[in-house]
Amino acid sequence: MRFKLACLNAVRPDALGAQITAAILRGWPVPRRLKGGGLTVTLRPGTGLSRRGVKAIKSKCYEPHAIYSVRLNRMDYVLYELARVMNVSELVHVIDAMCGTWRTNPVATVARIRSAAEEARNVFGKKNLLTALDLARDKVGSPQETWLRLLIVGAGLPTPLVCTPIQLPHAEHLYHPDLAYRGARIAIEYEGGHHRTDAWQWEHDIQRERTFRIAGWEYFRITKRTDIPEFLTDLTAALDERAPQWRRRSPDPSLSSSSPCSSSP
Repeated sequence: MRFKLACLNAVRPDALGAQITAAILRGWPVPRRLKGGGLTVTLRPGTGLSRRGVKAIKSKCYEPHAIYSVRLNRMDYVLYELARVMNVSELVHVIDAMCGTWRTNPVATVARIRSAAEEARNVFGKKNLLTALDLARDKVGSPQETWLRLLIVGAGLPTPLVCTPIQLPHAEHLYHPDLAYRGARIAIEYEGGHHRTDAWQWEHDIQRERTFRIAGWEYFRITKRTDIPEFLTDLTAALDERAPQWRRRSPDPSLSSSSPCSSSP
């Protein structure tokens, strides 16, 4: 894809990689249903491009940004373009990636994206984008963590804190569980394959769980093989026991049925 865009840029430098093309080249998570098409580019209003395998979007939200020897549209403008074709859950995955730590240092914050989006005019899909921003969080460590958080929220449970610092009694350092309910003393970790195959990580995970449980915390370790309905039932019971004042919201099937997005560098 990068090579094809570079070839196009050689003859049409005004054609900026956009939407799904730009998201893939930036390494943002893109659902499989939106992959496999040709290039998508943004052009200034009043210009045109007719080329096989290229979809052109004409927009006033146009600002070149060079990356990997190709020209892409500005990052927040790409997000507006994605709002045309992605649902709320898919947009949350993208925003979490932009504001998270799982690929690079964060390139934005949720607050900064929201401020720009609220001021933007004539953005198709703006309502979905603002809804996604309500659900997105800074400092997310992986797309699987986003998926797990959306499952919890989609089930009507309270939104857990992301990567919040926890100081446990007698612990030598702060812990930052993937998800947590501080008041209820519940921690949730999503563990990918490396947690099982890396000997040091495996031992570290066991010790971390032991430290949390000694301090009186409920501790959930989630993997791709976890029975999610059973986990949600256990989490609900833990909240009932540890935070009886909590109130369940109406479940949102559009979030609870979401699946982890894949990403392409």
